[in-house]
Amino acid sequence: MSTEATHPTTQQVADSAPHGRRRSHIIASIFGLAQGAWVMALAAFVVKYQGPNFGFSYQAEQYLLALPLAVAAFAVCRWVERYYARNSSLGAVVAGVFLLGGSLVLLWLQKYFTLGLISFVCAMLLFGGAMGMRRARRAGRREAVYAQQMAKLDQQPGQVPLPPPSRKSDHVLSLVITPLLTVFALVATGFSSGVVAGADVFAANAHTFSHGKVLFALVAGALLLLSVGALSGNSTAGTAATAGTIFAFYLALWVGILLGIKHPLFTDPASYIVIDPVVWIFLAAVMSPLARGSHWARQAGRTQMAAQLAMETNKAAA
Repeated sequence: MSTEATHPTTQQVADSAPHGRRRSHIIASIFGLAQGAWVMALAAFVVKYQGPNFGFSYQAEQYLLALPLAVAAFAVCRWVERYYARNSSLGAVVAGVFLLGGSLVLLWLQKYFTLGLISFVCAMLLFGGAMGMRRARRAGRREAVYAQQMAKLDQQPGQVPLPPPSRKSDHVLSLVITPLLTVFALVATGFSSGVVAGADVFAANAHTFSHGKVLFALVAGALLLLSVGALSGNSTAGTAATAGTIFAFYLALWVGILLGIKHPLFTDPASYIVIDPVVWIFLAAVMSPLARGSHWARQAGRTQMAAQLAMETNKAAA
């Protein structure tokens, strides 16, 4: 078998990556600030909602309001993720920095814990998603290089091109690992919010152990959410499925509240799922576009590299 059939190295792909993207980084950063502000503003509107106004309990109306506002967050996130995927993933990092700054201030001041946690989990997911998009874009470039190598090999007499490497294992692992990491992450952050809300752990006379529990839970949740976002670079199947499942369960909760079902699952869902359902739905609103973003990033990397390789081939032929 000819040595041309080997996979390209990371250095080879990096050397052929496009340059001169300062304008894309600036635009992506502006979009990132807008995305972070938009998500936090919508979440704040839900958390600070003054009700009841429509014949339901205050908590029920808050849950009903969260769904359309989360959909509004999803729509904007999906639009900007398309730009990040094709141009610069820096926007996701900027949005994450904005949300993380807001969440740390709120958690430190012990105000609006739900809003602080929404901002925190979305920030960590966006950081991981930026890594995932970067990895997906590079993987797309490698796929384009490999496809060209196989095309050249196919033109040689007696040589049989190899099929592209299967990604089935990546999809299966993603479908198994991503939901587990997401649940563990939200359990950890839910634990931290319970500790913070249950005692003034930041007061001068607070026990150091309380500080340690909060810090450990937040760090554990942050690392798990970073992993969820980064795994989308291998496969978006798990991320998309997890976000879709959260949306489906929240929609069931939403319908149950509208129908007036008195089961505790609908009247006090937080007692079943550790963390406020509003956090879950806003997490899904950010997670689903990230999945599409990594998918688009892989496509963009493949398309851009294929165009660059075709141009180089035409120059060589000329």
